[in-house]
Amino acid sequence: MPHRSRSISSNRHPSRIRAARARRLGRLTAATATAGIAVVALTGCGTLDAFATLGNPVGRGLYETAATFEKTETAKTLSSDWLPDDAARVRLTYRHDGSAALLMFTTAQSLDQLCSPANTVPVPALEDSWWPQTLPETAYLCGDRWTAFADGGTVYAFTGTDTSAGASLTSGGGEAQTTRSPGY
Repeated sequence: MPHRSRSISSNRHPSRIRAARARRLGRLTAATATAGIAVVALTGCGTLDAFATLGNPVGRGLYETAATFEKTETAKTLSSDWLPDDAARVRLTYRHDGSAALLMFTTAQSLDQLCSPANTVPVPALEDSWWPQTLPETAYLCGDRWTAFADGGTVYAFTGTDTSAGASLTSGGGEAQTTRSPGY
């Protein structure tokens, strides 16, 4: 009887085993990444805000509707109950301690319907790239602590004002320029 050498079957060759492991690891990595993206997408900015507080006093959020925004702890902290139901594309920059916030949203409603006229226009304590460089000469008081103004169908509102000695509004052609003391 001829001698048969014992060989590794072609299905169990070491290079095939390594390739199969690599494919399984690749699928597992892709599934984990997809699940992570789904969790963030389904929970909205709230998940991102939880990580943003670590070492950063300012948070940001972007919400499709007022209803989505109103469900957040941030909305409850900032007393934003005056937001109209049709508010959309709600954008927010805020201090985590609740002392100041910037808010922007679109609405079909007029500020006359939502708020009462303000006597002065204070300077907001925060800035962001999407916040207007100039403030109007007239504004509205909304809720218990928001100052708001509109530019077409976009409403800008803020809480917390710059109380530094150099913060003021200077009139200039129908709009007010914000000026702050050096080092703001």
